[in-house]
Amino acid sequence: LLSFATGDAERVGRIAYVISMFRGAIAALAVTTGVLLRISIPLGLLVLFGTVPLILLIQFLGRTLEEHSGHEQAGAAR
Repeated sequence: LLSFATGDAERVGRIAYVISMFRGAIAALAVTTGVLLRISIPLGLLVLFGTVPLILLIQFLGRTLEEHSGHEQAGAAR
């Protein structure tokens, strides 16, 4: 019973961590974009519309690299 409670507490802790990191990232993006829009409209728009595609590209490349390294590690383990 204690192991179930510990596992649930860890899961809730991880979820709270992910939610807080997401909120922090959104807040940082909003503040940065607002400041850049006040300084330079083209630069602010570049950050606003360029950040999301860049993050998606990084996630795609990261998954691809993880798959390749997983195959390489499995081959090296033989």
